Amino acid sequence: MKAKSILLLSALFLLVTQGCTASFGPDQVATGVAGTLTALPSPTTPATQPADSPDASKPKTMLEPSPAPSQLQPLAPEPMANAPYPGAPLCADSGEAHDNSLFHTLWDSARGCHYDHEHGQNSFTPEVAAAFPGFDLRALIGGVGVGHTNPSSPMENTHKHGGFKWDVVLSHTTGCEGAEGATIGVDALVIQYHNFGNYAVEFETRIHSALGMLRQCLADNPTDYGYVFVNQHQDYGQRTAPYQGVVLPYPDTPSQAYDSGLKPYFFVECTGGISPCDKYPTLENFLSSRENAGSTWVSEPNNLGDSGSPLFGLLFQIRDTYQILDWNDQTYPFTFLWLCSSDGGLTYNPAGCRYNNSTTQVAQIAGRIPAEWDNLANFDDDSRLGRITAEGYVTRFGELNLSCTAPGPDCHPIKMVQAFVGHYGTFIVNDKVGATNPPHLPERDIYFCGDLLCAEGDPGAMPSGWIGQNN
Repeated sequence: MKAKSILLLSALFLLVTQGCTASFGPDQVATGVAGTLTALPSPTTPATQPADSPDASKPKTMLEPSPAPSQLQPLAPEPMANAPYPGAPLCADSGEAHDNSLFHTLWDSARGCHYDHEHGQNSFTPEVAAAFPGFDLRALIGGVGVGHTNPSSPMENTHKHGGFKWDVVLSHTTGCEGAEGATIGVDALVIQYHNFGNYAVEFETRIHSALGMLRQCLADNPTDYGYVFVNQHQDYGQRTAPYQGVVLPYPDTPSQAYDSGLKPYFFVECTGGISPCDKYPTLENFLSSRENAGSTWVSEPNNLGDSGSPLFGLLFQIRDTYQILDWNDQTYPFTFLWLCSSDGGLTYNPAGCRYNNSTTQVAQIAGRIPAEWDNLANFDDDSRLGRITAEGYVTRFGELNLSCTAPGPDCHPIKMVQAFVGHYGTFIVNDKVGATNPPHLPERDIYFCGDLLCAEGDPGAMPSGWIGQNN
C-alpha cells in the first residue's frame, strides 16, 4: 500500500438535489451568515447575547440566516452597530482557551471579534421555550450549550467540537402533514447533529450523534400537540463517491452490502479521470466549475438489520464541504483534497474560499414511537390510548432501557409529553415544495464587498476567511 499523508482530510461533495428527495425519506441566529446585514432580529431570535456567551450582559444586534444563492435578494445599505468588518480579531477564547460547551456563532458583536467555527442557530431562546413548554433543553443535554450527554465519540467534545450544529425551526410549510407514509407530522423542531468538516476523520465511522426536540401534531387537529425529546446515535451506513456511485470499502462498511442508491448512506464528491469520478478529472476542473461541494447524509435504518435507530433519524445536507475525494487513490485510507488550498489540495488555506462547511441543514426527520410503550406500567403516565407521557432512557438505537438511572452508555435520555404513538415524519425543506421555509441551506459564513458587509450573491462578494479547518 502506498504511503498516505495523514493530514489529507475529509471530502467535499457536490450537493445533488435529486439525492435530497430520498425518503426519510435562532438568542443569536447564525451571526456568521453570508452578507445578511439587517438591523432586525429574526422572528424567533431575541437581539441579545446567548446566556452562555463570555459577556451575556451586553446587548447584541443579530444577523439573520440567508437563503441559498439562487434566493438571495439585494440588501439595503443599512448601518448596523458592532457589525463584522474585515480585519476583525480572533476572539481571545479561541483555540486552546475555548470553552467547548459554549454555544456561539461566527461573529461576537459584543466584543467585536470572530471565532474560527460556528454552531448554527441558537436553541436556547424564549421562543423555543414557549414552543416546548415543560422542556428544559439545557438540562436535558447535560447543562451545556453545545454537545450532550451521549456523544458517539469523546472526540466530539474536543477536537471535533466545531462539528456540532443546531437547527431551529418553529414553523415550516408542510406543518402537521406527515411525510412519506407517516400519519403524524412535526411542525416545530430543534435538532443538534454532528457534521465535522474533516472527512478523513468524520468518514472513519458511520456512527454519529444527533438529538431532537420535536412538536408532533396531526393535519386534522393541528393544535393538539405531542412533544418528544430524544437523543440517539445515527448509523449512516455506506459511504459512497459520488452520489449513488461506488461504495467506499471502509473497515466498518456494513457486512451485508446493498445498492449504493439505497438508504442509509452518506456521499462525497470526487475527482479523478476514472469512472465514476471522471466528471471532474482534476481538482482544478472542479474549482473552475464553481460547483457547490455538497453531500447528503441520511440515517433511515433500512438495510442495516439490528443497527440504527428506528426511534429517530434524519436527513441533512451540505453545499460547501471542505474536501473532495481523490479517486486516483482507491486504497484505504483514502486521500481527500482540500478545496480551499494554495498547494493543490494538500493543506487548507481559507483566504477567499467558501468551502468551509458553513451551509448545512437538516431537511427531513422521521421515526416511530413504539406501540409497546403505550400504557406501559411504571413508564407511561398518560391513560389515553395512542398518547404517551413518560421520561426515562433508551439505548443508543432506541430500545427502552428501564434499568438506567442516569445518562451513560446505552442510557440515552428521552422525554415525551402527550406524544403520539406511531410513525412520525416531516419534510422541513423540500425542493418539491414551491416556497421552502426556512430558506434552503442558509449560509453562516460572513461575506464582504471590499470593506463593506454584503450578501453572498453580491458582485465581488468574498467570504471572510475566518473559518478554520475544524468547523
